[in-house]
Amino acid sequence: MYKRQIPDSELAASLIERVALATVLQQSEVLLVRRLVERLPVTTIYNRPQLTLAYGMTLALSYQFDAIDALLTQAAPALNRLDLSSDVAAGLTVLYATIARFRGDMLRALTLSQAAMQQLPLTALVLRAATALNMGAAYLQQGDRASAQRWLADTITLGSAGGAEYLVLAAFEELATDQAWQGQLIEVKQTSEQALSRGSRLGNSRLPAAGMAHIGLGEVLYEWNRLGSATENLTQGIQLLQGTTEIGMLLRGYSALARCQWAAGEQAMALTTLQQAEHWVTQTPIAAAGAYD
Repeated sequence: MYKRQIPDSELAASLIERVALATVLQQSEVLLVRRLVERLPVTTIYNRPQLTLAYGMTLALSYQFDAIDALLTQAAPALNRLDLSSDVAAGLTVLYATIARFRGDMLRALTLSQAAMQQLPLTALVLRAATALNMGAAYLQQGDRASAQRWLADTITLGSAGGAEYLVLAAFEELATDQAWQGQLIEVKQTSEQALSRGSRLGNSRLPAAGMAHIGLGEVLYEWNRLGSATENLTQGIQLLQGTTEIGMLLRGYSALARCQWAAGEQAMALTTLQQAEHWVTQTPIAAAGAYD
């Protein structure tokens, strides 16, 4: 699991922990941060609550639940210190809520998210956005679309103010996926285009998470038999999402692209696309369990 260690581990840990959580939540560079942290000695991670928080978030977003349990157990002495900063304590509550959501325990996710909103200062825009995203996604899973839409709108507002483009795009993706389930294809197209327009406006059109919007848009265009535009969006979405932890969206992209190619009479290319998807799944360092929900 752990790679060759960085020579000056304490200096490296100090530098990494300053930017790790922001790099994950703002830029969607989950695997990059995870690789960097895993080059540090395990004791260094366990003794630094801020680093534990950031690393735990990468593991949650990678569906590595056994690894999260082991991390939190080993780091417990540092996490339970009386002098633990309130910012880190609140961040850990957000992490626990995120873990609960990805494990399918929506009631616990909502309870912890409500607690996090009480703990977090109003200025903690990024973590408040992450909490609002947990709330929105959990309410969607419970079938409460009105509450979900309110919290996802809050995610977009808070994430925009805090520069957390990953969270903003994730909120748009949750909205678009729900619209797709309702058969609202025009709304899916509008939501996906709004997300992409936002990224282009801010110069973040190449942000990995922008691939989610390309996939959603490509799926709609396929349904409307606009195969050329669909193929273009799906291809771009797949390229952006490779190297991220968005396994569900990436597999949706591969599947839709193969359907486009098959419909266009390119059966051999469609089979190649499915083989590429299979290869990616076998090579990716992301746990498959729960990743397809």
